[in-house]
Amino acid sequence: MREGQAIGIALILTPIAPVIATAIGSGAIIDPDHRVVAGIIVLGYPIALIITALLGWPTFMVARGRNLLRWWTAPLLGIPIGLVIVTPMALSVSPESDAIRIWANSAALGSLSSFVFWLIWRTLTKVTATRGSCHTVS
Repeated sequence: MREGQAIGIALILTPIAPVIATAIGSGAIIDPDHRVVAGIIVLGYPIALIITALLGWPTFMVARGRNLLRWWTAPLLGIPIGLVIVTPMALSVSPESDAIRIWANSAALGSLSSFVFWLIWRTLTKVTATRGSCHTVS
């Protein structure tokens, strides 16, 4: 698969991870009222897609260009993205323990999203055998 196609697929599929994690973390997934889960998905996916496109994709492209993409660096690159997104909300809550919890959750979601993006991209552009030789798309 071409790298551009792999990046496009990763861009579309990655936002599903933080939406599912949010639904599970909020307890909505076990709620018998499935409208809550549907609401999280319907509202969360487009927001996560926009964030992935505006912040995640450029971060990925810069890291890829500098040859910084590894299984362990991808989650690290997502942490600041998660923190940037939630900082205005975290600064407006009181007490501080709520802000710390919000920052920690958002950093975890950013890290998860970044790792999922890398995993999809890496899986789709993985080493393939072609007529006895191996090549990668980098």
